[in-house]
Amino acid sequence: MGASLGISALSALISMYIGFQLLGVLGMILGPALIIIFEALRKAGFLKLKIDF
Repeated sequence: MGASLGISALSALISMYIGFQLLGVLGMILGPALIIIFEALRKAGFLKLKIDF
């Protein structure tokens, strides 16, 4: 499922689980949708995250 959506399978699974825990069945749809939107914005250059350790 994750590869067809443009995100990794692990991130799809985690987002579905967290979405389900927070919002129930609706969260299983919204969780991956938010990850897909975030990844699209990041790849387009709208979000520039720089983490320094």
